[in-house]
Amino acid sequence: MAVLAHEIRNPLSSILGFSELNDEERASLPPDIIDMIERVHRENGALARTFEEHVRRVILTADNALLTIKHEFEKHGVVTEDLIDLVHQFKQDPILSQIGVVDTRGLLVVSAVPHDNVINIAPNPTFRVHAENAAAGLFIGKPIITQLAGTWSFYLTRRLSRADGGFAGVVTVGLDPTYFSSYYDQLEIGPDRAV
Repeated sequence: MAVLAHEIRNPLSSILGFSELNDEERASLPPDIIDMIERVHRENGALARTFEEHVRRVILTADNALLTIKHEFEKHGVVTEDLIDLVHQFKQDPILSQIGVVDTRGLLVVSAVPHDNVINIAPNPTFRVHAENAAAGLFIGKPIITQLAGTWSFYLTRRLSRADGGFAGVVTVGLDPTYFSSYYDQLEIGPDRAV
């Protein structure tokens, strides 16, 4: 019991370790310890749901930008001034670190982030998945170091199609992973908790 008392005073990881006890082992614990373990499980479940909802909203925001730009492109079949304006409008959202339109060769032809060099994403899965599969829908890529800024980002993409259904390129939105870490760092979850 002395070991148990010491472990209970340690951070959440110790409590979570005790929470994995089987029913027989758990029955041997004092009721106040069982209550604390159950409370930790409830609180962690609520926190996990909060994180999941936040991620879902961020992805929905990014996908709405993709769908709007996709619609504008497919309505005209070319990059228009209105499309360029939309890209720059959406870039005002601090969640989105980059928004771009990529042509059939993989070349970045519209970018919310100014650049002088040629950016070709043809080798990237975020491009290839749409070039090879018209029904791919929203694709979320793995984090990469960007060609443009040299920083970590992960990209969400959607296929652009010509009027005949042929591949016309992709529209892409970059999300900075530090946005999520800074959001979670701001949470007040208590001195014995960590994300």
